Amino acid sequence: TNMMPLGRPGYPDDIAKAVLFMASGLANYISGVCLTVDGGQTLRDAS
Repeated sequence: TNMMPLGRPGYPDDIAKAVLFMASGLANYISGVCLTVDGGQTLRDAS
């Protein structure tokens, strides 16, 4: 887990929360983007 930016693996619940957010009214002004749910892995790989 020390190789993971958030210190733990991702769980299905993490993806579900992102899906629920995008389907909610809180995301009503978001369009045309890819929402990467990877616990910061993309940022770690960029450095």
